[in-house]
Amino acid sequence: MINPFIYGEEVVGDSFINREDELRMLTRDIESNERIFLISPRRYGKTSLIVSLFSILRERRWLTARIDLYKATSLESLANLYGVSIIRSIESKPEKWIRFLKEFIPMLRPTITINPDGQAELSLNLHPREQNIELLLDKLYNLPEEIAVRHKKRVAIAFDEFQEIRTLNGEKIEKALRANIQRHHNVSYIFAGSKKRMLYDMVSKPSSAFYKMGKVIHLNKINRKDFERFIITKFSQARRSISEDALEKIFTITEEIPYNIQFLCHQIWDKYYGQKKITVDDVEATVKDIAFGQTPIYTTIWDRLTLHQRRVLKAIAASGGKGIFSQDFRQQYGLDSPASVQTSVNSLISHEFLDRENDSYVFLDVFFKEWISRRMSDFGSE
Repeated sequence: MINPFIYGEEVVGDSFINREDELRMLTRDIESNERIFLISPRRYGKTSLIVSLFSILRERRWLTARIDLYKATSLESLANLYGVSIIRSIESKPEKWIRFLKEFIPMLRPTITINPDGQAELSLNLHPREQNIELLLDKLYNLPEEIAVRHKKRVAIAFDEFQEIRTLNGEKIEKALRANIQRHHNVSYIFAGSKKRMLYDMVSKPSSAFYKMGKVIHLNKINRKDFERFIITKFSQARRSISEDALEKIFTITEEIPYNIQFLCHQIWDKYYGQKKITVDDVEATVKDIAFGQTPIYTTIWDRLTLHQRRVLKAIAASGGKGIFSQDFRQQYGLDSPASVQTSVNSLISHEFLDRENDSYVFLDVFFKEWISRRMSDFGSE
């Protein structure tokens, strides 16, 4: 039986766990032409949620396109990424891509190639010296509305990791994007991202181009009971079982983050494939394998941290991350003033080692946390 626990890619179909409330809400908002800012830490499954939402919309004859802004490294690559994503969402056949471009953006010269998998790929030949990229982007921003009107269909556009737009002369692009899309009446937009502070700034600061531009939705963890049922069901389908204390250990170690749960269960499934019942000791052994299997990577990370940052991480790994600025906490773990702790925490958050969750600081990579905890005695007073 194929391993049913999927990680590191979009999770759809039977592997997509619940999110029914979120799907209903998003579907309703999108159909009401709402502009949505979908914010969640990485590994919570926001991309999979968008993919599932778009599947529902396409069944209702919507046109959909998702644009991953992590792939954009310049204005030219943004224009290419945006244009190709829109075109491929409208036309599935390569022979129709040329016709589409001639109709909507005749100044662009497309190239169609065949990748090693035998699939056709489209790229737009952009020449900055010949074209005004900013004017071209304006044309592309308006393309979804133009398509919606001509095809008499509704369109939904999702920007994944939207905060990355700020690496591309962000303020100017944000203003241009808002100036165009605020006139669109047949296109709904989702601006999804994982860097919470940056996205909240984009929608809450009066000086921001996207100030009060749309509804803000914070994606939470998947309901634990739903995830427990999913895990039990997948093991039982292979005539295997998992103990209650093993399940408890899985949720404790992974901090109930969807990616972490899927990843750990995937490793357990493979490690104990022929075993009829998974125990808490099996979970513990798998976590140890994962943590120490990453030792070369984690050692490199650790060596690059300052001494104070290491102490902060060790303290949070040992304590759970609450009250880290208090005098008792700082004395217990040999930390300096609240200001120095704050400086280290800010740096660790900016480099995506930590995140703030309610009144606590948590590791984004729980297996790095496990590695630190298990190596604590080796670090000594470091």
